[in-house]
Amino acid sequence: MKNKKVLIYVGIVVIILTIIIIIVAIKSNKPMPINNVVVNNTTVAKTLVENLKQKDSNKKYFKLNDGKFLNEDTSFSKYSFINDNSIYIFNPNKLDEGEFVYKKVYDVDKNIKVMNIAPNSGSDILFYDYNDTLYTLHDNNTDNKVRDSYDIYLNANYSLSDYLKWEYSTQFLGKKTNYDFMSNYIYVKDNVLYSKNYGNEKYPNIEKVSGNYEGEKVIRIYNERILKTDKGFYEIMSYFNTKENKTVTTTVKINLLTKYYDEVLTFTYKYVVLKDLTLIPINDIMENSNNVSEGDLFIATIGTTVDSHKFIPDAIKRGAKVIVIERDVEINEDVTVIKVKSSRRALAFMSAAYFEYPAKKLTTIGITGTCGKTSTSYIIKSMLEAAGNKVGVIGTICAMINDKKIETHNTTPNSYEVQKLFSQMVEAGCKYAVMEVSSQGLKMDRVAGIEFDYGIFTNLSVDHIGPNEHESFEEYMYCKSLLFKQCKVGIVNCDSDKWMKVTKDHTCEIVKYGLESDEAEIKASNIEYIMENDFFGVKFDVSGKVNGTFKLDIPGRFSVYNALCAITVANEIGIDTDSMKKALESVKVAGRMELVSSSNKYKLIVDYAHNRDEMDNLMDTISEYKPKRFICIFGGGGNRAKSRRYDMGEVSAKWADLSILTEDNPRFEDLESINNDIIVGLNRNSGKYIIINDRKEAIKYAMKNAEEGDVILLIGKGHENYQEIKGVRYPWSEVEAVKEAEEGLKGE
Repeated sequence: MKNKKVLIYVGIVVIILTIIIIIVAIKSNKPMPINNVVVNNTTVAKTLVENLKQKDSNKKYFKLNDGKFLNEDTSFSKYSFINDNSIYIFNPNKLDEGEFVYKKVYDVDKNIKVMNIAPNSGSDILFYDYNDTLYTLHDNNTDNKVRDSYDIYLNANYSLSDYLKWEYSTQFLGKKTNYDFMSNYIYVKDNVLYSKNYGNEKYPNIEKVSGNYEGEKVIRIYNERILKTDKGFYEIMSYFNTKENKTVTTTVKINLLTKYYDEVLTFTYKYVVLKDLTLIPINDIMENSNNVSEGDLFIATIGTTVDSHKFIPDAIKRGAKVIVIERDVEINEDVTVIKVKSSRRALAFMSAAYFEYPAKKLTTIGITGTCGKTSTSYIIKSMLEAAGNKVGVIGTICAMINDKKIETHNTTPNSYEVQKLFSQMVEAGCKYAVMEVSSQGLKMDRVAGIEFDYGIFTNLSVDHIGPNEHESFEEYMYCKSLLFKQCKVGIVNCDSDKWMKVTKDHTCEIVKYGLESDEAEIKASNIEYIMENDFFGVKFDVSGKVNGTFKLDIPGRFSVYNALCAITVANEIGIDTDSMKKALESVKVAGRMELVSSSNKYKLIVDYAHNRDEMDNLMDTISEYKPKRFICIFGGGGNRAKSRRYDMGEVSAKWADLSILTEDNPRFEDLESINNDIIVGLNRNSGKYIIINDRKEAIKYAMKNAEEGDVILLIGKGHENYQEIKGVRYPWSEVEAVKEAEEGLKGE
């Protein structure tokens, strides 16, 4: 009996111990608190969703019952999020079951844009409307219990009157700017920290918060209360001042080695920030070691002909304190070395940061295509200016900021120069930036990181294939296509047989224009060719999204395409039709079908055409005006593909009654060799030609021997202000050469 009792007692103990073990095990496998899921900005939403779907051994993440509403634009707080201007609330009661169960609780008024949810808050959500007025959606929960807050949200019926309106102080009236919200009542605007004034709960005002960060550049806010500047980190402190009977907010500088920094390396305005949060001041960014000064950052790039890594010792000798490399090199000097995957791409993003992201302060229009980029950019500029806007242009001829010309050496300059020009445009009050985006510019990451508001495709033909350019037409076309992965709206010539291939991987909205395709949303028709003493151009009708009759004082069918493209862009922007018409009748483009001399006998046109398609289009265009004869003066560029010379010779023979072969930019090649290649093409169509090596003499000869009704085409140089011979650039102007010839003929 006694043994039986012992066994019963032992059994009971075993059962109790088993129950305890099971309870402990269950508890040990419960999810960790929600505080372990930290989301502080919109960029990590996608990662968060993926993490929440996982089930790791530590039960670190919670399961979402549905993730279809979550994307990279979703903004989170601890228990709530916003998406598509609606508010969703997580049910904290479900956290014990290891799930986020959420419900839409409010659709915000369409005239009010949801800005942010206060980090680590389940109660207050911040908004601003299109009049730049702040609002707070408040749960009226005085004891701040999250579960009570959740119930209040579910049961409430909100309207605009339920928001607390933040009245502006006088200094904010009429100012439209972006906000960087940090918490319920603290935010940054114009590099100044502000907080809510609790003096008036119903209609609270805002006040400037003093702090020892003043004079530094505010970069970012972390985890609600950590302020990052270009010179340090600060903790935002709030306390209740009993003497003043109000909450006081201030900042306290903290150690740079904090957990709040989450990037390996960043480049802020004139500072490099390393992984250990060391901030290294930078005077400037230099790609050319010859231009390095004390305290600069030197970035070594690998170009088509030069690898600038070999110039690193020289850059250090000149005072560079930070070196950015793409490949491993031995550097023994006491400098900071940063290795990146692509130096050119790094340069683009660093330059944007250095100049404080000027492209975001402009409406940007990027134009790519084989032909028509320059003319189209200047027509767009004229239309925008006719509507009263200040405009900057970057392109083949030069850069222009309003009426100021700035010399450039590439159609698309390097990324540093592009960002610098954008910055100068902003300073000059420009609202728009129009730039030519070449295939090389896209290939070499010169516009990396820029999200163009409008990307334009004009056309595509074989060009820029050869040494130091593109390996194949496929690569050339691919590089052009990259623009439509970094623009918001793509505007394309749907008459081009390549437009679908160029845009097949696009990430933008597409708007089409054309003269022939039924897909065109803006279409031109009824083209009239007009050649009068004071007008040498076209008249045409436009239908679709824009309707009316337009006149352009630039000749040819091809010019209609350029004008139609500009009309499409202007319409998307919202420019009125009258401004479009006014611009087209007055616009002139240097070196693009530019009428330089118009005597009673002949007309002389200067054009930059320097490949087969450009020449063919130009001469086909002029043929519409029924000239008596074509006289074509041109040469070939040295150190360029021979096929281009063959093709240009063939086209000239097709149209011209006489071809005059002369010098262009021979560079390091022999002029005789270049002309012999052109003659190969001329012979394909039995073209008549003479050779006059001196370009001035060639021009003079053509003008002297022209007959009444002739058209002289001076092709290849266009706007260029130099001739390049044996590595030396000599001053040159087509217009001045024509004027000089005219004066010389007067004396004969």
